[in-house]
Amino acid sequence: MTRHERRGYVSSPYGQLHYRDNGDPNNRDAILLLHQTAWSSIQFQGVQQYLEEASIRSVAVDNPGYGMSDGPADCPTIEDYAIAIAPIVDHLGLEQVVIAGHHTGSSIAAALAPHLPAQLAGIAMHAPSLYTDEERSALLGMPHFDQTPQEDGSHWLKRWEFARSATAGKAKLTSTHLSVSMFFD
Repeated sequence: MTRHERRGYVSSPYGQLHYRDNGDPNNRDAILLLHQTAWSSIQFQGVQQYLEEASIRSVAVDNPGYGMSDGPADCPTIEDYAIAIAPIVDHLGLEQVVIAGHHTGSSIAAALAPHLPAQLAGIAMHAPSLYTDEERSALLGMPHFDQTPQEDGSHWLKRWEFARSATAGKAKLTSTHLSVSMFFD
């Protein structure tokens, strides 16, 4: 946790949406950080520390169904995620926001922008998913990661190995730990 981190919840169409708010709460300008699937706002813990040191307020969101946010009953669309996240801006009284998304967060950022016409100062997208219809269909047809708890705890090790390999071992151990421990409900 950084020195001035505040955590909170805002109501969304999917229940409570968790966020981490860093920096001066009187600053009405902020960067809104949207994580990749299947991480959480913890992905931005280190970044938020640097932003705070540069006097930039940042708000990292746990997308619905991730981190400490409530999850939807059905599989939401990117637009559904955007609609769920939009209330955070008014809840925190933000006047100008730059929306920054990573991977899936980039898609959500693009969908969120039209919902914040008065507050939007910009969008930053890191590695957005740009697929043809054929590529998207092939990816959606692939089997999903098995999250079924196993008596011997092997599901934890599989998720740990996946998380470490996905980041090529570059993520901090504490970040991987928090990501894996938040992944299973």
